[in-house]
Amino acid sequence: MPELHVEEPWTPVDTISDFIVQHSLSRPGNDVFNVTPENNIAVMDIFGWLQSLSFDFELVSLKAWCQTLEREGSEQDKTILSFFTRTDNSHDASAGDDSASDTNRVIAMAFEDSRYQSASEALGVTLPAITRELFSLYLEYGTTHQLIPTPIIPLQKQLPAFISADELPTAEDHMETINE
Repeated sequence: MPELHVEEPWTPVDTISDFIVQHSLSRPGNDVFNVTPENNIAVMDIFGWLQSLSFDFELVSLKAWCQTLEREGSEQDKTILSFFTRTDNSHDASAGDDSASDTNRVIAMAFEDSRYQSASEALGVTLPAITRELFSLYLEYGTTHQLIPTPIIPLQKQLPAFISADELPTAEDHMETINE
């Protein structure tokens, strides 16, 4: 996985669908909204959470990741790669420009969501922050339905501690658990 030092506006799909249904029933029309939460989530936090739950992957520089996908990636991988190799006239993550790739520079867009904020307040629908508890609900669904690979240690054994822990386990902690 690429080291991406960026925060993203993750929006739970069930909350978004609730907003769409409530809004369309109470205020039909052709409104357009940027449905984005007030709280972003750091991609590196998500990767840390996954590693603490014994998902098996390695973090590599953005440049190395782009080069690997270019050489070995599927067509779907290369579609995703295009988001990281487009230039902004000063940087190219896959080319020889080390200033972009060594710092894993990713440009995140800001969204104007004041219309959504007003409408969601009127409807009483709020987008929750992505916490470990909320994340684990979606993660459990994804592994149960085989949408994503399962971790080394069964997820159900780990989730209670993951949700309540002050400090998360490391890969070394997992190796000790497996060897016991």
